Amino acid sequence: MTAGKERSEGIARVERDRKAFQDKALVGLLDVCLTRGKGKLLTSEDVWTVLGKVDWTMERRAMGPVFANAARLSWIKPTGKFVPGKRASRHAAPIRQWRIMINE
Repeated sequence: MTAGKERSEGIARVERDRKAFQDKALVGLLDVCLTRGKGKLLTSEDVWTVLGKVDWTMERRAMGPVFANAARLSWIKPTGKFVPGKRASRHAAPIRQWRIMINE
């Protein structure tokens, strides 16, 4: 296999994995929204908790586009606040807080 072909196949694999992650994460976000209810608050950490250990992405920033998509769908909106992260790996770094806008 040529280097160019390996590169193309690698890029295609990453794109498939990204799409699979975003689809599953969006379902997880919807689950959190419907479980908590309209007006309640959430962060990306709540969705990561629902997803559990995700083998197909090590990049935590991959969740950003998922939340942007949910906001475009009017499921959530930013509160304008950032709250300290709870995961030890985040060292209490601030993360965006969102308000659930979707009804059951």
